[in-house]
Parts: sequence; structure tokens; C-alpha cells
Amino acid sequence: MANFIRDVRRELQAPHLPFVIGGMGQGGNQPMYKSALIRQAQVATAEMPEFKNNSVRYIPTARYWRQGERGDGGYHYNGNAETFLLIGEAFAAAILQMQPTAAGTAP
Repeated sequence: MANFIRDVRRELQAPHLPFVIGGMGQGGNQPMYKSALIRQAQVATAEMPEFKNNSVRYIPTARYWRQGERGDGGYHYNGNAETFLLIGEAFAAAILQMQPTAAGTAP
């Protein structure tokens, strides 16, 4: 993930391009499959010194886990629309917080 962020920023010549890392939330507080390991790696990326205060945020999504209408075994957040709405709002709020200040500098 760190290489992906670096590559996109370099390609776009945007060293402070904001990135939101959406934490693997399948299973909510009871992680499913290997999601706990993935969450750890996602947090570690956001906390890397080069990213920590450089427009990269980790947003946990487990808190938005809802039971769904589909029997898909927990994949895709159970297909629950409320879950996706809440995650989208959290991502948008993070992006807004990372916008440059009125003085034109990075936050």
C-alpha cells in the first residue's frame, strides 16, 4: 500500500495527494478471515513517518458493520447499504479534513 501511495503521488506530481485507507471491517468487532492482519498492515502504513502527517489517514470501518439482507457469507459488508453509506461519510469527512487551509498550505 505504501508503494501504491508513493507511485500515484509521483505519477501525478502531487506529493501531498490525500489518501484514505479504509480499514478492513468485515465481521465488525469479530474480524473475519484474515481481516485482523490486514487491519494491522493498513494502520502501519498510515503511521509510517513519511505518511503520518502527510495527508494519509486510516479510517476503521468495523464500527459500521451491519447485518445484511444477502446471504453472502459476510463478504462485501453483507451487501448492507447503510454500511456503505456510513463508510462513505467517514471517508468524505477525512478527505475534507485533509484539504489545504485558506492560506494554501497543506494541513
